[in-house]
This record gives sequence, C-alpha cells and structure tokens, in this order.
Amino acid sequence: MAHVNWKSQVLGLTKTAHPTLQSQLELTLTADLLAPLAESLAAAFAPGGAELRLELPQNWTIYWKPKAGLSRLQLAHPQADHWVATVHLSHEHGAKLIDALAGLTTTAEPLVVSRLGSMAPLVNFELVIAVKT
Repeated sequence: MAHVNWKSQVLGLTKTAHPTLQSQLELTLTADLLAPLAESLAAAFAPGGAELRLELPQNWTIYWKPKAGLSRLQLAHPQADHWVATVHLSHEHGAKLIDALAGLTTTAEPLVVSRLGSMAPLVNFELVIAVKT
C-alpha cells in the first residue's frame, strides 16, 4: 500500500450535508499538490496496483482502492475525532479521475468524483476536489 502523509499541508477539508447522500467532503488543494496526487493515484490504479492511503489534517484518512464492477464511496466515523473515507473506483473511473485532476485549475468547476462514472447503490457520501485560488 502506498502512503502519502499530508497532515501538515495547508489545504481545506469541509464536511457538509449532501442533498441525497449523508455527507459531502470537499477537499481543497493547492495547485502544487495536484500532480503528486495524480501520480500516486496512477500507481494505485495501474494494473497490479493496490491502494493509496492519503492522510490529511483534522484526522481524516482517504483510502483510494481499485475495484472490479461499479465504484462506490463510503464514509466512516470510527472514533469521535477521526474520519475515514474509502473511495473504491473501477479502473475506468480511476483513469477518468486522474485525467480530470490534470485539468483542474483555480478557475475550473470543482471535480465531483461520482460524476466521472457509474456508482454502486451503496454510496453514503460525495467527494468534491477543488483547487485553492
């Protein structure tokens, strides 16, 4: 498993209610973090890749995992001060995510992960990625 520790990075994490799902997480990155994230995700979603563990400030962890079949996003709150998101994506969905990260700019609309491909019914949150201005 690849591991990226961004606990000390200056980025935004905002958890809000979602109109149809339980929650939405908006991850706001600085532009210089997009390429390293895309590279780490490319390794995770390459044939034979495993998963990427992304540790973030405010006790957030996102696991990015390749999955056969439909993609799904799941959010857990295992401890009072910790959040764990699991992003299971098909290889096709993962490739679209990596391509979309390359085109993400401060003037672009935020990237909504579920809009990049078909999702399984067992989804309890939305993940939105934006770039700081």
